[in-house]
Amino acid sequence: MKESQIASMEEFIDNVKIIINTLGYKVLESVPHADEKTVYLYCKGSGANAKGFVSSGGFTVLKGSKVSDHMVSFFELRGKSYFNLRNKLVDDRIIINDIFEKDYEFNAPSAASAVILGRTSNGNIDWKDDTGIVLKDINE
Repeated sequence: MKESQIASMEEFIDNVKIIINTLGYKVLESVPHADEKTVYLYCKGSGANAKGFVSSGGFTVLKGSKVSDHMVSFFELRGKSYFNLRNKLVDDRIIINDIFEKDYEFNAPSAASAVILGRTSNGNIDWKDDTGIVLKDINE
């Protein structure tokens, strides 16, 4: 295969990725994986118990993490985009019976914690390391 053909195919794939991502789908992107330097963070409350880490695209929640079994009444109004995202993750079977069935990368720590807690959330405060230090203080 010619080098120009390979370059054309790679450009085509990059364009497809851009279009699919613009539509809100992450089908052609691999979820980041932890390495030996990864600092794990935890989000707990209202029956939720999740584990994740800061990743290149935002924040990755790990398979097996548990979301709250309920959402607060005002979540649909005050956190509409996160409310919709949580419902989409359930519809897409990424969350089944309140458990993440696979790793999932959110665009921000607050998006992850809001989906997990079923309420609006500040991810810089709700994500903590195993000693209780909040994400905001880890980043400083």
